[in-house]
Amino acid sequence: MEQQGWEARLTARVAGEVRRFRTKRGMSAQQLADRCEALGHAVPRAVISNLENGRRESITLAELLILARALRISPVSLVFPVGYEEQVELFPGFAYDTYDAAGWWRSELEGPWGEADHLSGITLFDQHHDDLRKVTSLHRESEWQLERTAKLDPEADKDLRKALIALSEAASREALRAGEALLNTREEIRLRGMTPPPLPEHLPGRETLLTLDEYQVANPGSRRSETPFNDDDWGAKE
Repeated sequence: MEQQGWEARLTARVAGEVRRFRTKRGMSAQQLADRCEALGHAVPRAVISNLENGRRESITLAELLILARALRISPVSLVFPVGYEEQVELFPGFAYDTYDAAGWWRSELEGPWGEADHLSGITLFDQHHDDLRKVTSLHRESEWQLERTAKLDPEADKDLRKALIALSEAASREALRAGEALLNTREEIRLRGMTPPPLPEHLPGRETLLTLDEYQVANPGSRRSETPFNDDDWGAKE
């Protein structure tokens, strides 16, 4: 009985957020229903009305996803009203901070048990995305400092040129370390039985990274320091 009561309360919370965002979008229940149908999964106006009025005590996963898409928000925003409610009933009788609950849903934060999500691929893929962004950013920083150097007079701006070159080299070294981190993340993804995403075509030093990544595939678990990895191979100044 408690489980059913919790499901009804959870549904009511979701329904309240559907109403909130529907109103913010200036949509009627019929317009929302029409949008859901156009997206490929019908959620009739009567269902939306019954949800918002508390006459329907459950919502399917398909309805949650299509309603979120129709409202142009993420599903987590319908389940966890961050900024509108301080706490939510995450499980039957268990109140939890709304923001932290949303982070747990997104695998960004540890759960209420103090345990990180070590089985899901989401955390690792988030790390992979961050590694890619860092590699790209550091390469751009290195190149930008070299571009600034090229615009200066070799004699009149000697000290400034020297400083900018040092900044470029420092960024290049950091890019090397970021590349190492990226390769380690890709290795960890494989070790967990998953397939890492392809490396973007525009990624600086992509060919070198691909070579080293292929080496890692052929030699799983080998130490990264055993692979040839230096400024010339990396193409830090390309």
